[in-house]
Amino acid sequence: MLKKSPIRYWAKQLRVTHWTKNIFLFSAVMFSEKLLELHSMTICIWAFLSFCFLSSSVYILNDLIDFENDKKHPRKKYRPIPSGLISKKTAVIAAIILCTSGLGLAFYINTYFITVSLLYIFNNIAYSFVLKEKVVADVISISIGFVLRFLGGAYAVDVETSRWFLICTFSLSLFLGLGKRRAEIEMLGKNAVNTRAVLRKYTKEKVDSALACACAMTLVTYMLFATDSGTFEKHHSDKFIYTVPIVAYCVIRYMFRVQEGDGDGPVEILLKDKGFIIAGICWIVMSMFIVYYF
Repeated sequence: MLKKSPIRYWAKQLRVTHWTKNIFLFSAVMFSEKLLELHSMTICIWAFLSFCFLSSSVYILNDLIDFENDKKHPRKKYRPIPSGLISKKTAVIAAIILCTSGLGLAFYINTYFITVSLLYIFNNIAYSFVLKEKVVADVISISIGFVLRFLGGAYAVDVETSRWFLICTFSLSLFLGLGKRRAEIEMLGKNAVNTRAVLRKYTKEKVDSALACACAMTLVTYMLFATDSGTFEKHHSDKFIYTVPIVAYCVIRYMFRVQEGDGDGPVEILLKDKGFIIAGICWIVMSMFIVYYF
């Protein structure tokens, strides 16, 4: 159970560890060869903070809507709102402040980024009130959230996006979303439907089949990005093909982990696995070396 420390339970409520999802904003900047430019990095950091505030406001909204169901969940019942550490009134005020701050930063960046930010909020509101109870549409909505992060980073510093990397982002996030559902089914067992109604429409067999498809989509689209003529022309290198084994390792390892019931979501699984962390660092280092030094 959470210790009664304001910093601790607010960090838990704002899902500070989930801010790692917003690193997707840096993807387009990194592949545009602008990551080492001070102005571009400054704008991207502001964009990152904007999405951190917006995503935290959405997490609060989702917890307020799921209040009763979360109280029945073996882990979520210890979150600050369902456990009573943060009152609903305080949570609403915090959500408004965070959303306003996030949009304020978005207005500081540019019009395109504002549009992406508003679409991100709209997508999450739709998810919280409707889509999370719709089978398949729920994970599609989650995937769109990651794509919007990627586009947000691109629009923030005005760079072109690779069509294959964009599709790969969608495929990967779809894979991660399905993995979250699979992990929930494995962890909650028969109690799954009492904590999330949509889980009654998911079964291990169905999700495993969908995971396999999403896994294949992710690997194929990444390989197409790595071998695409546009990638070669832009970066003057055909060396991205050597990063494919790392991506394959991470994707397949994640699928195995969720099937084994390790953790209740991608963030919990990825941040606690040394293999993922090492592989992720290797991919970043190799990609930056290819983009900036080849």
